[in-house]
Amino acid sequence: MSTIIINDETIEAATGETILAIARRHALLIGFLCDGRGMCQTCECYVQAGTEHLSPPNNIEQNWQTTEQLAQGYRLGCQATLLGPGPVRLITRAEDIWRKTGAVIAPPLDTRTGANLGELVQTLGGINQRFFQRFPLNIVNTLPQFVKMPPNLPGVQQYINDRWRITARRLGRKRPVSPATPPTEEESGERGG
Repeated sequence: MSTIIINDETIEAATGETILAIARRHALLIGFLCDGRGMCQTCECYVQAGTEHLSPPNNIEQNWQTTEQLAQGYRLGCQATLLGPGPVRLITRAEDIWRKTGAVIAPPLDTRTGANLGELVQTLGGINQRFFQRFPLNIVNTLPQFVKMPPNLPGVQQYINDRWRITARRLGRKRPVSPATPPTEEESGERGG
């Protein structure tokens, strides 16, 4: 087993698992718009420590990210796999944006809303700029992933369930909610329903 810390939560995971699979299993905030095909970059993570315990960047990551980004520790969660037992510490792009948005809505002490908003806008602008600079050619380069991993009904159902679980956990629900799991009477009463 390997130790990985995702968004400040310590988790035990099996060697060979992707960061995305680990985060989804534990309902941690991570993007996965393309469902792990390496096409959307929403699962991007910033590896703060332990890069040596992750697989080297593959062709998909090298297509989407610059050499500088990779050297700074930015990885795609759907492509990076755990190699060894050493600890890996990272924050997902989705968590980073969540935290920066929260700092705009409810500024921490000794911060200003305007400065926090500027940091959020700069982050979102940088993400969009990097994506669209590399977009046309990289979509063509990653299309084989879509063919290799075509959508299927069980996969779509798992995608929806994972989205519900992550959202429910983020919103502090007592138990994960899915379309197949209606709220209990107690939960309905909590919401005034």
